[in-house]
Amino acid sequence: MPKVNLKFIKKRRKELHITQSQMAIALGLSSSSGYNHYENGNRRFTANLMPIMAKILKCSIENLYT
Repeated sequence: MPKVNLKFIKKRRKELHITQSQMAIALGLSSSSGYNHYENGNRRFTANLMPIMAKILKCSIENLYT
């Protein structure tokens, strides 16, 4: 099973000047600290979030995995 590429997600989010708060809102999370747990690997992204992430980060879903 492929692993989520957390480094790519963080780098791409910063390249697009998207804040963690903006990501949290777009993903339906309650707070930016909630999103932070995902981006730092403390929680796992669920499969239903990956297409949304790809759209926000303007990349393919494959880019989100290592």
